[in-house]
Amino acid sequence: MKLTTQKNDLPFTRRYIVQSNAARLSWIVILLLAFTIAYGFWGFSYDDNFITYRYAKNMLQGHGLVYNQGERVFGSSAPGYALLLAGCATLGRPLGLEVPSCGTMSSLIALLITLAVFYNYLAHYSYRALFTLLLAAIIFTSPLTLYLLGSEMFLVLALIVSASYFLYTGNQPAIAGLLAGLAMCIRLDAGLAVAALGGVAWQQQSRFPRTYALTTSLMLGGALVLLSVYYGTLIPNTLSGKTALREVPHLLRLWQLLTMSLSTSGAVIVLLGALGGLVAGWVHRLYRQPMILALGLWVIAHEALYVWLNVWFAPWYHVYSWVGLIALFLWGSFNLANWLIQDRRPFFIKLGQLYFAVFIGLTTMLVLLPATVKLSDQWATPPDPRNRVYREVGYFIQQNTPTSSRILAMEIGVLGYHAERTILDMGGLVSPAFTEAKFSGSRAALAAELRPDIVIKTDNDVLISDMLKHNQIKTVYTTMTVFTDKNFPTVTVLKYVPQ
Repeated sequence: MKLTTQKNDLPFTRRYIVQSNAARLSWIVILLLAFTIAYGFWGFSYDDNFITYRYAKNMLQGHGLVYNQGERVFGSSAPGYALLLAGCATLGRPLGLEVPSCGTMSSLIALLITLAVFYNYLAHYSYRALFTLLLAAIIFTSPLTLYLLGSEMFLVLALIVSASYFLYTGNQPAIAGLLAGLAMCIRLDAGLAVAALGGVAWQQQSRFPRTYALTTSLMLGGALVLLSVYYGTLIPNTLSGKTALREVPHLLRLWQLLTMSLSTSGAVIVLLGALGGLVAGWVHRLYRQPMILALGLWVIAHEALYVWLNVWFAPWYHVYSWVGLIALFLWGSFNLANWLIQDRRPFFIKLGQLYFAVFIGLTTMLVLLPATVKLSDQWATPPDPRNRVYREVGYFIQQNTPTSSRILAMEIGVLGYHAERTILDMGGLVSPAFTEAKFSGSRAALAAELRPDIVIKTDNDVLISDMLKHNQIKTVYTTMTVFTDKNFPTVTVLKYVPQ
């Protein structure tokens, strides 16, 4: 299955030099893309990720792995990632690295590792350099990547993909188990991937993968013991805090996510190409390759789990599916061109070359060009508008309120990270009392009873508005300041005034 020149068309030495130069050039471009994204979007991330950042920041400052000082609440889905970021920031102090900077760096390194694994996996295909370059270009320029920079999902993806490579291709079960176990320590739901990798290895080798299973079990067991001792639970509070009835069908939300990431026309051709990739994979029995089978089962299980748990739709839950879809789209397109060219008849060779040229042109015009335009428009500004607004709000609170102040808010990521005050999370992610009140419909009453010192209200926040209308606290809050942004509802900072 080679897309380029056949063996007898070029001497081996010349063909090797051509492919080596293409690989070298591709990786230079990929590294330049990564450095470009780092330069333009250093330290940015989406609001929820700053919850984990605050855990890391408190750990770095000696307060423990907590969101609010003195409150051991399992309010981050990625406590292992918080520890990793705290360690990175500690080691990076001489270089001026902070927790958000370490998040950006870890995401970009993780993506480069993932691309390297894809590249090595395609060692027998002469088109692997171009395949990897296109995959990198689509991923690095996508609005979804820019939005999710700093997320632990990219690191989990890199660890699982690397583990699968060592388990099936490198025949190194201990290293595979170490990497997969580390992924679980970073985020517990990576256990789905660990199970998929082990199950496929068992089926393929007709014997239980003892070394792999022992390594992952020891790491997971240690992580669970630490979580149980430290937080008193193994279930993140975020799980119950994020459960909600969906107002929009799941598949429609996935389509909206895809169009946001690739544009509508780009999403259409990617889906068509991915469908072609599925057909080609079935024809060539790609499902018999353990690495592809295990990763595919993991992605499907991950999507199914969060639908079953009724967790609200969020872009970061679908990173694995999105990367897999792009890879499938490219593989299907390359495979079709290769199938036509390998026919060896002049007509089919020319048809394959024409198809490949059209594929490259459409991918550039409908996928890469729109993404590049959005990237340039977004350059040096946080893709998540909440980042800009709540950063200002957080700094204002830090400079204008006593350190003992309690802040009530619905979105607590960037705000909490910069405010450095005790946060009462009305969403319930780090405040279990509000999680319980959510299911009983009494969050507004609970907030009124707690009488927070500062209330952060946005124009579209119904719960905060209901709380302010409650009989217990009516007329006892006064406006301190107002923050406006053209891309975000007005944010009002309210201060409690004793009557």
